[in-house]
Amino acid sequence: MSHRRTLVTAAVALTLLATAQPAVAAPAGSAAPLSSGLLTRADLPAGYSRFTPSYQKYQSSTAPTCSSTLDGLEFSKPRRRGVQYATVAYAKGETGPWVMETLRSYRSGSAKKAFDQAVAKLRKCRDFEQTYTRPKPRRTVAVSVRGVRFPAVATQTWAAGIAVAEGSLVLTNVLVLARHKNKIMILSQLGYEAPDAGTLTAIARRAAAKMRATG
Repeated sequence: MSHRRTLVTAAVALTLLATAQPAVAAPAGSAAPLSSGLLTRADLPAGYSRFTPSYQKYQSSTAPTCSSTLDGLEFSKPRRRGVQYATVAYAKGETGPWVMETLRSYRSGSAKKAFDQAVAKLRKCRDFEQTYTRPKPRRTVAVSVRGVRFPAVATQTWAAGIAVAEGSLVLTNVLVLARHKNKIMILSQLGYEAPDAGTLTAIARRAAAKMRATG
């Protein structure tokens, strides 16, 4: 595995990337299955294809709450009874960029609480490090999290710019959290080059519209 691919793997663990798992059906009463609210290749610019991100667990963090919150949003299956999810991931070549999305459906009234709690924790995150000791050799990556302005795409919207640096390589991620009724969208757009603001917004708006269409 190349050094560049290794950083991608590390970044996946840090930056809310969705593992492509079989979609789970939405709760009874939804207008459409939860999986129907996910982005498809037709919703993205030309050149993207499906892929399955790999998760590499860190062994230590200088900001455990930040690390666990980022991991928990997409890599940990929802532990609350009644919470369901669907995920998808796309890549435009081996070196990106990448688009990862997770949709969660909560019992009525609990999605807002979950959204507010996640945002409150991430607002307190700034700069921290995560260390990987397995597999060897030991590696440390520097992570920065900064809230950014982003157009409202749902009832609640919050976004952050996340940078993951290892040596001279820096992977940037624009993370968008959006809530509509009892559903939460977690959208990550990553790359080694600065993302185009117009493209970022267009993809987020499309993803949010599809989430809303599920009811």
